[in-house]
Amino acid sequence: MVSKKLTRFFAVTLILLFVLPFSFGVKTVRAEGSEITVFSVEDYIDTDVLDAFEEETGVKVNYLTFATNEEMYNELLKDKNAVDLICPSEYMIMKMRDEGLLKKFDTPQNFADYGSDYIKQKFKQAPLNIMDEDESKTYAIGYMWGTIGVIYRTEDVDGELLKSWSSLWSEFDGKLTVKDSIRDTYFMALAEVYKDELISWKNKFDGSECSAKDYNAAITEIFNRTDKETVDKVEKSLLDLKGKLYGFEVDAGKSDILTGKINVNVAWSGDAVFSIDQGLYDEDGEPLENQVVLGYAVPEEGSNVWFDGYVMTANADEENSLKFLDYLCSPEVATLNMDYTGYTSCIVGDEVFEYVKETYSDDESEDTVDLRYFFDPNGTNPDPEAYIINVAEELKYMFYAQYPTEDVLTRCAVMKNFDGDELERINEMWKKIKLITFSTGKIIAIVSAFVFAAAAIAVYVNREKLFGGIEKRDEKKSKYKLVSKEEIRI
Repeated sequence: MVSKKLTRFFAVTLILLFVLPFSFGVKTVRAEGSEITVFSVEDYIDTDVLDAFEEETGVKVNYLTFATNEEMYNELLKDKNAVDLICPSEYMIMKMRDEGLLKKFDTPQNFADYGSDYIKQKFKQAPLNIMDEDESKTYAIGYMWGTIGVIYRTEDVDGELLKSWSSLWSEFDGKLTVKDSIRDTYFMALAEVYKDELISWKNKFDGSECSAKDYNAAITEIFNRTDKETVDKVEKSLLDLKGKLYGFEVDAGKSDILTGKINVNVAWSGDAVFSIDQGLYDEDGEPLENQVVLGYAVPEEGSNVWFDGYVMTANADEENSLKFLDYLCSPEVATLNMDYTGYTSCIVGDEVFEYVKETYSDDESEDTVDLRYFFDPNGTNPDPEAYIINVAEELKYMFYAQYPTEDVLTRCAVMKNFDGDELERINEMWKKIKLITFSTGKIIAIVSAFVFAAAAIAVYVNREKLFGGIEKRDEKKSKYKLVSKEEIRI
């Protein structure tokens, strides 16, 4: 199946490099000072896209990176004129909009034509409210979207355990990582704190006692609670979990789960796709001799559905920024970026669907999925089977990480923007969680290490007295290997 993916990759590359220049016009000569600065996450765009855009338009792109939304926000406040375009998550988009840091702009034509109606509907509704009802203007264009779930090693972990977030607190001592992200980890802990209430709502929905809309509204309220009682409960829950973690991480979990350092990793869906793919196939798309089979699950209590979008800063170069945004929203470019990152584009179109179909489909599979909810939610295509895919068995975890079912999305909530007292409470809680704490066993180990080191130093200092009668060996320069931070766990 991945050989098909690579075939599609090369085909899309050819489209990008040879077809798009003709569709967007003749190459232009860059005017002096014709450049934009883009602030986004590392490895979140194919560099070929940047090169092709510069070649096509003559506009130079300075691509800067950040690790978390909070880091990006703090950097922006230092110099609000430093960048033109930023790619934050939905809650940060709301925060920046409310603080007057963003410019509302005309919706790029390609996003108007090819942006998924599922995504645009979310953008127009509460709590986002970042796109005008008539879709003519917006504060953001959708880039990638997905869920937060759990990646696990199928040979070491029973996937049934991960039907509940609570299993993270009881089953994987020392073999689990969670996100070093205040919002994502707080969200996860809420699922454990309010497990009974969340499952009660799920049972009501499954029993047809409430509508999908009411169910989603109820869990959205739960997953966005920030009152003092809730924050105190989350703090207690996370302190309990912390002692059972391998560590907090932002990017290392993708590789740690493949090497076996951990068995379970709380992950963004795109990172799950990356890890699953790396465990199955080599760089040429051929099956590895020793495959590491990973699964991906969204626990039943519910989770977060997130959206990353490009926004324009208040003093941005609007003309050249719009050129870049329109370029990103073409189906051909969106497909290339999706293939490169493993994340799911907010763009639809025949090219995108054909890429998904060629990557994941197997006509002999009985696992049939209808993606109309994303590619054609308004039913404009009269063919009822237009967006049906038979998902290959060996690629099912990867597929469902990229395109969750409607049932999964019904139990996923959008994060709101926390501000004022809410944010202060959560930040203070997070500081306590991240403080270094020592168990009795670790204290004994640390003290023992110091005692041993002191003894060794004493022996070295007094070596002439202790070993004066022994012939000295030829002195050789010692070679020491520096241990990376990732290997040091306290």
